[in-house]
Amino acid sequence: MSNRENFPGYFRQSILIRGLEYHRAGNVRNLKQITDSVYTAHVEGTEETGYTARIDLERPHLSSCDCPFASKDMMCKHMAAVFFEAFPEEADKFEKYLSGPEE
Repeated sequence: MSNRENFPGYFRQSILIRGLEYHRAGNVRNLKQITDSVYTAHVEGTEETGYTARIDLERPHLSSCDCPFASKDMMCKHMAAVFFEAFPEEADKFEKYLSGPEE
């Protein structure tokens, strides 16, 4: 399994859901790929200024965001939103997982 496929495992499911909502709402701006495994973007949210989030697929513990939640060394919804923006197929896969098994 690639680092991209493992990355969502570093988040609580509730945080991934919020990140998916931010991604689907178009709240992720200026996505930039820094290296093969590092992405950064500005994520608009409840605060007027929004937040800058950085994800590192190779070293998730180095992922960061300037929001208060991430300041407690937690993986935040802004990081999840950047992940889903960078990999929309992962957003689709997660959304399908949330909807349950097909009948």
